[in-house]
Amino acid sequence: MTTPAKLIVTLSCISLAALAAYAAADGDIHLVTDSGGDRTLTGEQAKAFRTTSDWLEARLTEVEAVRVGSTYADVTKHFKRDGGIAPVTKHRFVSLLCPFLKIDVEFEEKEGVKARHPLTATAKVVSVSKPYFERSFAD
Repeated sequence: MTTPAKLIVTLSCISLAALAAYAAADGDIHLVTDSGGDRTLTGEQAKAFRTTSDWLEARLTEVEAVRVGSTYADVTKHFKRDGGIAPVTKHRFVSLLCPFLKIDVEFEEKEGVKARHPLTATAKVVSVSKPYFERSFAD
């Protein structure tokens, strides 16, 4: 897993855990650091933290909806093909709502035959990567 992929998963987990365990009654958010210290988010920072965490959770839910057995049509509900050069049978997709959030997906047109571009709506997902952050590519 790449460092950017670890980042999104870690941020999401930390955000949810922080909201559940450290949200104070006054609306402040108390984050405990690895060094044993803490950081408190107040006012607009706390509001932005909650809003961003909720938004990222929704994007993560879209990623988790792409599973082995899903179809190309299912994938394209929340993702589009990314630009740039990619291996022939591995297809890189970018979130429609977050241009930095990506997944790599492999499809089969029929059992045992990896799908190539162009993909049919019924091509089946046989593998999907963990989500990762990466800048956009252009052809």
